[in-house]
Amino acid sequence: MSVTALQILQTVAAETGLPIPVTLESTQDAGTLQLVSLLNSAGYEALFYYTWEQLTKKQLLATVANVSSYPLPADWAYYIDQTQQNLSAKWPLSGPVSTQSWSYLENNLVGATNIVYQVRQGNLLLLPVPTAVEQLQLYYVTNGWVSVPSAPGTYSDKIQNNDDVPLLDWLMLVKYVKVKLWESKGFDSTAFRQDFVNIWEALVGKDVGAPKLSTVGPWSNNQYGYANLPQASWPQ
Repeated sequence: MSVTALQILQTVAAETGLPIPVTLESTQDAGTLQLVSLLNSAGYEALFYYTWEQLTKKQLLATVANVSSYPLPADWAYYIDQTQQNLSAKWPLSGPVSTQSWSYLENNLVGATNIVYQVRQGNLLLLPVPTAVEQLQLYYVTNGWVSVPSAPGTYSDKIQNNDDVPLLDWLMLVKYVKVKLWESKGFDSTAFRQDFVNIWEALVGKDVGAPKLSTVGPWSNNQYGYANLPQASWPQ
């Protein structure tokens, strides 16, 4: 369900008894400007709190011989740990490493079989320096949490137009903006925050799903036994 930014903030206003905004564009209304600002804060914060499937993207990078630094994607927010692969070598990349580790490896990395990486100043750094073309695959979370219908295929990191459509769940954003709004005014936001936590946890739990786990394990489909339960996990 696509719900526009204007519709989200109209819902917030209706549920909190505030004047209903009629437009977000070129408005000078202080209340509307506050709602837009709070929505932008809520959406941008939410992309860092959880790796939402709709914000997950894949970067394919071909290294260049004797080049160790590569610019990050323009919409990069952060890499998802343990998703970086060297497709050419069929081996995962190691990292991200700390600056302390990087400093050591720069001078002591000898005969390495896999690539170590670090993100610094908007660039992806690789060690050892590639000596040939290697195909790397890296998953990351995009900061483009807003779809811009007026420019198909374009995504933004903030709301600017009435018909902009957040990629995050619209009801979750309504709940989160209400929390921020009430707290900005110094009101008790306990009830609003619980509503937000409830839907947040429900969405996170269902975002990508999870496999079914069985206490009988893979060894046996129909009975409990020593292969299914750890030793000393029941009274003797």
